[in-house]
Amino acid sequence: GGVVSGQAMLVQPVLVARGAHGIVDVDFTELVTLSAVAQGGLRNSTVSAVAGVAAFVDLAYLASADGASFALVADDQPGGVEGNLPPVSSGVITSDVVASQLVFSIQPAGSVSGSVLGTVPVVEAHNAEGILDVDFSETLTITSGGAGTVENGSTQPTRGVATFSGLIYNAVADHEPMTLLVDDQPGGPEGDLPQGTSQSSQSEVLA
Repeated sequence: GGVVSGQAMLVQPVLVARGAHGIVDVDFTELVTLSAVAQGGLRNSTVSAVAGVAAFVDLAYLASADGASFALVADDQPGGVEGNLPPVSSGVITSDVVASQLVFSIQPAGSVSGSVLGTVPVVEAHNAEGILDVDFSETLTITSGGAGTVENGSTQPTRGVATFSGLIYNAVADHEPMTLLVDDQPGGPEGDLPQGTSQSSQSEVLA
């Protein structure tokens, strides 16, 4: 339950070693390891059982895509003192990717002051592992990080991707360095993400 990719699960797995009649084997102290049946990986996936109980604390699933489904398989250590117990599986779990950063996936370029950029920027909402958050739909706004100004700098992402098709940069000098900043809306449902910064390029002024 409560599986957000890259974050400790809200409900952590607990496995209990029992005998044939369901009684807890308090002498069971082997390592227990979880693996994910799906693309993606796990963090903090091995613990030592204490008095027959293997309680995971900071287990996290690292999804390969937003909405990825997976199952957990638990197994004891090979050749342990209790023998090789059969693995056990969880039910299917669905994970969620929650954005924590705004990334320029296409950098702005080809600026002629007062005209739409030759290469318009595209911004994506990623989590810390660089996975796209397809549920991200907050309005994004691009502003200038230098002396110039920006027109048509706001747009709404589709499935976590924002394309700034009509973006215009107005320079105050020829060959002006152009750096753009992107920010989400204050108090949006994903929280206040840190500002993203584009690579620097140059804006030309034509007579």
